[in-house]
Amino acid sequence: MKKKEIAIVIFLGILTLFVIVAGLRYRGEQRLALGKTDYEEVNQTELFEERQLKQEKKKRAKFLAAFDDKREENTVADFLQYVKYAKGDTNVAFYGQIEEDAKWAVDNMTQLAKERAFTEMETHYVSTIDSENENSSAVESLVALKPDVVFYHTKLANTDNEIDEIFATYASMKDSLPEALIVLVTQIPEPSEAEEDESIYQEGIKELMDLSLEYKIPVFNVHDQIIEQLQVKKAEVSSLYDESGILKPETVELFKNLILTNIKELKIDTRTAYILNGEPAEVDIVIEVYPDEVEVESEVLPEPESESEEVIVPEMESLPPVEEPAYQEEESVEVEEEWIEQPQVETWEPEVSDDYEEDTWTPPASVPAPQPQPESKPDPDPKPEPEPVKPVPPVQPSNPVVPEEPVEPTNPVPPPPPLESDWESY
Repeated sequence: MKKKEIAIVIFLGILTLFVIVAGLRYRGEQRLALGKTDYEEVNQTELFEERQLKQEKKKRAKFLAAFDDKREENTVADFLQYVKYAKGDTNVAFYGQIEEDAKWAVDNMTQLAKERAFTEMETHYVSTIDSENENSSAVESLVALKPDVVFYHTKLANTDNEIDEIFATYASMKDSLPEALIVLVTQIPEPSEAEEDESIYQEGIKELMDLSLEYKIPVFNVHDQIIEQLQVKKAEVSSLYDESGILKPETVELFKNLILTNIKELKIDTRTAYILNGEPAEVDIVIEVYPDEVEVESEVLPEPESESEEVIVPEMESLPPVEEPAYQEEESVEVEEEWIEQPQVETWEPEVSDDYEEDTWTPPASVPAPQPQPESKPDPDPKPEPEPVKPVPPVQPSNPVVPEEPVEPTNPVPPPPPLESDWESY
């Protein structure tokens, strides 16, 4: 019995030691696992910003590469995103025929900043409405702002001098701001565009578009886009204004929506603006000089080659003086005229008494018979008044998503159709 008891005690001792060792090992593993988990949590907290920056850099690099591949065909919104990724901020300016702090422009930039997460976007205004000419001081004020994008709101030009003035101002801006993307924006049709003046304004718009295409200058032709909508509605230009000649609120809303749509969907050539690793393409604008403006230079006679050379003038041979004949007064000769007596011819005249009166005949006055006047009939088919153009407000996204590639518009704005000189359809 003693041997069995001893064996049992030994077995229990060994079992106890095994349990103790297993418990210690399990406790060590738990501590090791718990310490590793705590370390991972701390490490994730510390490196969260670093990993976020790495993801942001990858997204930026992907967008910049995709944009550079399609610089000749991209939108203004994507260009602003490109500048945002490259520089860290964006700067937009409105120049020309636009009022200071225009509400529709502020609304557009606010909505664009929300959609693209432009946390640091500056917006400036340089108005030339009060000045007749695009003076150099306004351009200097614009250059001092150093904008990345300039929306140049032009005036309606119908003469060659006015169109030349627009492109001369554009050239001055581009020389001082070579990396800025400058976009021409045409104005809303004016009430003065009556039927007899339509061809004049349309010729000016057509020439502006042709020269912009030649110089590779981007244009938002809002003027013709509004004309197209008026033609669809069969409305007149006067329907855009109220009785006092002021733009209606729905017209301003329409103009605002068209500008924002062009910014986000109209594809333009951005090679003349900022490039991250390179220089923008130059814009070569040539202003034609018309014959009326050419100054006629005065003809300059050639001068002798050197002062030392003597100019030999041949001497005139002296001629003997010419004797003038003496003046002699001619004597007057009197000629006697012979008088010839003419024979007298007797003429018979009837005797007229004092009581005789010559009869005079007066034709009777003819009075035209009155003709019945046609009765005025009411117009059987009166033309209804055109309905005002009702713009559709754009949908604002609730959660802005910053794109990783240039956005492909689902419904891109088609290029404006070729303009014709005859616009009698509206």
